[in-house]
Amino acid sequence: KEYVPIFEKLISGNILRKSQEGFNAYLERANVNICVLNHGDAHLKNTMVKINSSGNVEDILWIDFQTCHFGPAVMDLMYFLYMSIIDHDTRINKREEIIYSYFKIFTQTLKNLGFDGEFPKLVDLYKDFLTFKDYELLLVTTFLPMLFAKESNREADPAQVMDSTDFRRNMQQVTILCERFKPH
Repeated sequence: KEYVPIFEKLISGNILRKSQEGFNAYLERANVNICVLNHGDAHLKNTMVKINSSGNVEDILWIDFQTCHFGPAVMDLMYFLYMSIIDHDTRINKREEIIYSYFKIFTQTLKNLGFDGEFPKLVDLYKDFLTFKDYELLLVTTFLPMLFAKESNREADPAQVMDSTDFRRNMQQVTILCERFKPH
């Protein structure tokens, strides 16, 4: 009950409509700095990892492409950050490293493919994070709490999960994350 006013205030600007803008961005020629073919369901369970005899990762393949779409690169990045990294501290403390790693691999892939257009800049990726922040807010306020609930108690019914101490603690983490979306 204590979180209802917080979430009502956050979503009062029609978060669903604004989140949808990211999926329509390419079609509508919106102001997107980096467009890519997004997986659409970018989490660890949709990857296959090949490990060589030395124990090092040799290759990673994505599987399960039902929600694939062309749009802002940040759509998959945001989804990955919230659906694959459950630990709050890791998500916060490694966020910039993950984004930078994505950017470096992306630009190296463009070079390897012989891309001859203008190469994106890291600042362009961060601008897209700001442009499509409503999608990130949607993930934080809808998907992430359900993921926490699932991790907290896999067998319980939803009412029991909502009343659990673990769920309440995780919701406090969501509230902290939501602070990033408040106007300054």
